[in-house]
Amino acid sequence: MRGALVQQASPPRVVRFQFNPRTLNRSLTPAGAADAGGDGPTLPGPPVETLSFEAELDATDALGAGDPNVEKRGLHGQLALLELLLYPDLQDYAVSLAAMSAGVLELAPIGRPPLLFVWGERRVLPVYLESLSVVEEAWDANLNPTRARASFGLRVLRPSDVGASDPVNGLFLAHQARLEAFAATVVDNSGGGR
Repeated sequence: MRGALVQQASPPRVVRFQFNPRTLNRSLTPAGAADAGGDGPTLPGPPVETLSFEAELDATDALGAGDPNVEKRGLHGQLALLELLLYPDLQDYAVSLAAMSAGVLELAPIGRPPLLFVWGERRVLPVYLESLSVVEEAWDANLNPTRARASFGLRVLRPSDVGASDPVNGLFLAHQARLEAFAATVVDNSGGGR
């Protein structure tokens, strides 16, 4: 099974990792410490969880199989798919620009479609893509990239990040329920109970 990022746009953008990342770095910070700038707990709630990983892209197999898109453009298509995860929907953006040009004040920033981090069937998380950096390592004769590494920084979205009525809350609550179920399967052999 390959991990993926799925952007809930129309149509959905699915970025399956060509190779699963070798490592997945996870960091959890207690809710109050992260939310209050380190001033201590304010409201109880789930921790702030961040994820980081590096994905490799390589055109060798596609070139060997005679993929005409990769032969013509290298990895430009795959890299564009990654980069578009950071962009607002083009149609929404164009409407907003037209409204600004007409003198209509735009108070709310244009958001990006919701993003899911899928790491197996037991870890499907609503996330916010905080950072993406790409290192191109090899190119064809036309300078189309043929090998690259993409580094991702994600923040798991909690109910307090998106609002109580946001549909991604169900995914977060399911994630917490899975954590509790996994923890319940651990048997304490020290004799002291759980």
